Amino acid sequence: MKKLFILSFAAITVFAACNQPASTTNASQQNLPTAAEDSLAGTFTSKDAKSARLLSIIKLFSKQDSSYLVDYAPNFTLKLMSDTAVIARGPEGFAAYHKNLHNLFTDINFADGSTFTYVINNGEVWSAYFGQCTATGKNTNTKYVMPVNVWVRWDGDKIVFQSDVVDSKFSNAEMAAAKK
Repeated sequence: MKKLFILSFAAITVFAACNQPASTTNASQQNLPTAAEDSLAGTFTSKDAKSARLLSIIKLFSKQDSSYLVDYAPNFTLKLMSDTAVIARGPEGFAAYHKNLHNLFTDINFADGSTFTYVINNGEVWSAYFGQCTATGKNTNTKYVMPVNVWVRWDGDKIVFQSDVVDSKFSNAEMAAAKK
């Protein structure tokens, strides 16, 4: 009987703990800044022209169609998240960078993934792509599946900065194989 009582008490305690209402604490009760006080707060959407354009640019790149270069400002810079150096400057530098990637890989394809545009209170407008790329290495004949994140900052209707988040081991493997 004592064991039954202890088991019942434990079950009731666990049930009660699991059914506690969620905290209703809001930002002001946590001393968090309001959106008006936070210069990096803002809004985001996935149903806008910039998100759609970014996905279109990524798809055009995979087809080696450089018509997307009209979307890049003359002062454009590209960085990879794995490096602090500027990888490409201006549309011409970006085209050369992409040509090098196409020299390493064939059958490049990007999944539709997710694209969003963020309008930040400080005036910056960013779009981002979160998805996956498949490609076959020209030197190793290896089929790669790579997670990819692309962040672009807009100035009006032109892209002025891009940061690609990719694992460089795939391109490094192809470059090493090309040297052999």
